[in-house]
Amino acid sequence: MFVPDLLSRGVTQALARACVTLDGTTLTFADVDDRASRLAQTLIEVGVTRGDRVMLIAKNELEFLEIQVACQRAGASLVAVNFRLAPAEVVAIVSDCAPAVLITGPGFEKLGAGISVRIHFQLGVDGSYEERLSRTRPLSRVHLDGDAIAQIAYTSGTTGAPKGAQITNATLFGRIASLTTGLDIDVDDVFLQTLPLFHLASLVSFAYTISACPVVIVRDFDPADTLWTISMEKVTRAIMVPTIISALVEARGSYDGDLGSLRTVYYGASPIAPVVLDQALSTFECEMAQFYGMTEAGIATLLGPADHTLGDESRLRAAGQPLPFYELMIRRPDGQPAAVGEVGEIAISGPGLMHSYRGNPDATAAALVDGYLLTGDAGYVDDEGYLFVSDRVKDMIITGGENVFCREVEAALLAHPDVADAAVIGLADERWGQRVHALIVETSAIDDGALDEWCRQRIAGYKCPRSFERVEELPRNAVGKILKHVLRADREAGSLG
Repeated sequence: MFVPDLLSRGVTQALARACVTLDGTTLTFADVDDRASRLAQTLIEVGVTRGDRVMLIAKNELEFLEIQVACQRAGASLVAVNFRLAPAEVVAIVSDCAPAVLITGPGFEKLGAGISVRIHFQLGVDGSYEERLSRTRPLSRVHLDGDAIAQIAYTSGTTGAPKGAQITNATLFGRIASLTTGLDIDVDDVFLQTLPLFHLASLVSFAYTISACPVVIVRDFDPADTLWTISMEKVTRAIMVPTIISALVEARGSYDGDLGSLRTVYYGASPIAPVVLDQALSTFECEMAQFYGMTEAGIATLLGPADHTLGDESRLRAAGQPLPFYELMIRRPDGQPAAVGEVGEIAISGPGLMHSYRGNPDATAAALVDGYLLTGDAGYVDDEGYLFVSDRVKDMIITGGENVFCREVEAALLAHPDVADAAVIGLADERWGQRVHALIVETSAIDDGALDEWCRQRIAGYKCPRSFERVEELPRNAVGKILKHVLRADREAGSLG
């Protein structure tokens, strides 16, 4: 089965139209198509064959789209790495996927120098990338094999083996087709990508690209600069997380530019607090919509603009209804469907399910069951088909749009010689959605600054606790498992900490 690539509509209907813009520099659809074809030919010339991996470590760069398309045209798999990961975490991913080619963005040269690959391109640093493209003839247009692996997206850190979700060309196209069908995309839209492109949120920008709409990307988020970009580029749609929305609301008071072009703000990672929604609606006078999804499944549900009504805060707790071509099932422990309103494990079926975890058949078999992805999230569906995520089966915190696994943070803390025991939980936070909170049992006194520095040397900064609490002991059950629900309940009730 063959599938179209991301530029298929743009190169047939809008060659001269802006395709991607960053910091005032724009590439047209013709530019990106040509550059992607030259890079695809370059990959083939250096020996990349079907299934080889191309690793990208960079912030949001102008070249991201062409790199993704080039990998697909060359039959390679793009491994876009979270640039916030600590070096040890990157090494674990390198060990698992064994990339043939490495591409790094500005600021990641030192990290890239320690990775053994056939060839290493550095974007915007030594000119090697641009020089190679300029002297390479474009690869003739090819049909994309739907079964080839387009992306490998890693979902865990240094605790245990990292899991690489393998996404085929057909799966990637299915994810994008669901969004283009379910969203109100207009031919005159201009889309703003504020979130990292290694993130699931890149699917939304891909949906606008495949619809031949310009995409404006933000490399380093700054509230004032982003407001200026919305105004200058006449942005109509944007994707954010609630923390970014709050920052823009605050910055709007000192920016008097015209934001009247903005029609819709999509957000994800966590529900939006009513107070933030109220501020955003009054500040930007635009619609709001929420996504729910995950690396292994794509974006599966949408809580649309009509559901963002301040008078119905219960609806704001929902994650939305399934997007086109997706289905949800709430699964009981015995595998049977749960009744309406009954809490169980959320299972997702549809065109966006991953092919497998790379090299991990046991994890694949545990996650993909009877045509569904078992998400590890607990929730229920109401009588109108709205999904409510009530808790997480997996021990995970979502803070500022990033996933943090508690065991990973605990491992970093427990490695400290003066920490006898540790537990990490997520606590509600107006700014971050949740904050990482650590409870520790000390053998000797340690100040918060020293603990923070210790953690930052071992895990990414966003995973580090934002608050610490000393306790004499941690509550455990009969088999020694920490009773985290007790810790959370006590602190949410304000009785401790």
